[in-house]
Amino acid sequence: MGSSGAGGRVKGVMRIQEGLVRINRQGDDLHIETQSVAPPDSRVELISNTETDWNTLQTALLKLRLATHA
Repeated sequence: MGSSGAGGRVKGVMRIQEGLVRINRQGDDLHIETQSVAPPDSRVELISNTETDWNTLQTALLKLRLATHA
């Protein structure tokens, strides 16, 4: 995912104290939106054209989630 933005994408809806934050990034185009209504859960979708260590990423996300619920 270099600066040319070729092939990478991130989409997510995450619960926050104020409701939700919605993130949508494709290439160099980034949109962030907040709403006062909480979603039923948080979700993240990542698309990468490069080899990625998904297990390490999943572990980091789970640790972050556990830290915020402690």
